[in-house]
This record gives sequence, structure tokens and C-alpha cells, in this order.
Amino acid sequence: MKQVVALIIGAITKTMRSAAFGIKSSLRANLTPSAKA
Repeated sequence: MKQVVALIIGAITKTMRSAAFGIKSSLRANLTPSAKA
């Protein structure tokens, strides 16, 4: 059971990190629209 819980926690942390990274990148793109446009 401990291994299953560890796997679930690991997956959640990975998802949280990727989500935070996506939010940061999208915010940067919104702050500087002329750079990529």
C-alpha cells in the first residue's frame, strides 16, 4: 500500500509541477505578446 500511495503522490506532484510551468509560460506570453507575435 505504501508503494501505491507513493506513486499517487509522485504523479500528483508531477502534474502540479507541469501545470505550474504551463501557467507561468502562459502568463509570460500574455505579458509579452509582441515578442512572439
